[in-house]
Amino acid sequence: MARRTLALNRLDDHIEIREGDIRRIEDHVSSRSFDIACANPPYRRLISGRINPEGEKARARHEISGSLADFLQAASYALNRAGGLT
Repeated sequence: MARRTLALNRLDDHIEIREGDIRRIEDHVSSRSFDIACANPPYRRLISGRINPEGEKARARHEISGSLADFLQAASYALNRAGGLT
């Protein structure tokens, strides 16, 4: 969906989407190699609320495959000193 949105807005030449396990960021990018990063981490802890039976929705909403701390650690690794996280 993200790639489609970039194409529809003619931004696919300006923004790169990278897929991979955020907990193994060092396998995907070099340290301090980004000026800005955008992340959409899960917003509920694994032990809170009803978990959706659909795997994709469950992972998007609950910390099943990664926590907020994992996202912040990855951003700390990937962003240069003046970089920003949104």
